[in-house]
Amino acid sequence: MSALLAGDPSRTVAMVDEPVVAGSPEQVVGRPDALLDAGVDRIGIWPFPSESFAGQLTTLADDVLPHLCRR
Repeated sequence: MSALLAGDPSRTVAMVDEPVVAGSPEQVVGRPDALLDAGVDRIGIWPFPSESFAGQLTTLADDVLPHLCRR
């Protein structure tokens, strides 16, 4: 890891940002499809910040997951 961090900082940022899905439902809907198309077979959910956990799961269930279930 230290070798990675000692390299190009933009590469480190890209490695963190590429697999992360975050944003409004409209921004998020297409990202899981792109990850699945790239060969990802599991997607973990980590709502953040935790004090809005229930609201985030409701939004995920209502506005994002229905789009993924069409696959």
